[in-house]
Amino acid sequence: MTTPHGEVKLERSQQLMKEASGFSPKGVPNCKWWAPNAFFVSGARGSRIYDVDGNEYVDYVSGHGALLLGHSHPAIAEAVSKQIQLGTHLGASTDDEIRWAKAIKALMPSIEKLRFHSSGTEATLMAMRLARAYTGKDKVIKLQDHFHGWHDYAMAGSDRSAPGIPEASWGTMVVVPPDDLSAVEDVIKRDPDIAAIILEPTGAHFGQLPLDVPNYLTGLRELTAQAGVILIFDEVVTGFRLAYGGAQEFAEQRVGSSRP
Repeated sequence: MTTPHGEVKLERSQQLMKEASGFSPKGVPNCKWWAPNAFFVSGARGSRIYDVDGNEYVDYVSGHGALLLGHSHPAIAEAVSKQIQLGTHLGASTDDEIRWAKAIKALMPSIEKLRFHSSGTEATLMAMRLARAYTGKDKVIKLQDHFHGWHDYAMAGSDRSAPGIPEASWGTMVVVPPDDLSAVEDVIKRDPDIAAIILEPTGAHFGQLPLDVPNYLTGLRELTAQAGVILIFDEVVTGFRLAYGGAQEFAEQRVGSSRP
């Protein structure tokens, strides 16, 4: 691997890559692959990450968006250490769960009830299922190339070449261009079987391909409300970042500030 600062030695990572390739496709998942081969991490602190060869990197991945406070923040490390002493997988409800739920409701007032899940993939799958159950309809609109996890429905409009997904699954998803309210409106008017629309509210790839916020989001809210279509914001990445109340609060603030 060559950088502007010279060549980075990856001898130990290359050895581990070869070893891992004996039991894992490519040695590592695609999301952990960098050419010419992945580097294996030994630890991290703050914004820095360190590999098994002693190289130091600035970590822009940040746990794929999960680490708001960076790696090993002292307050987080202390809280986790205390919890470890109490147990790790209790298999039952706790008062901490209620406290966390109340905190989220206070931040996002539009939330009436909530359910915790183990991953973003699981959360979006359940959100789509709930929308279908509530409306009695089968189809979900998805914006082209927006990411909502790895389940079959979420892959529509992201990678049609993904093997192992039944054609029937594609048939329940309607993919439209991003930032195009007229495309969404046309689908809703044409197809009475639309249960919901799901999107990354800042744009595809965690906002790297941004939407026209807030105009698109507020327009989408008005359109779906009139049609009785469920609007799902996938805020696995944007939640608590754009605003304490997420993308919905951010959009409302922008609209409010632009009014005379």
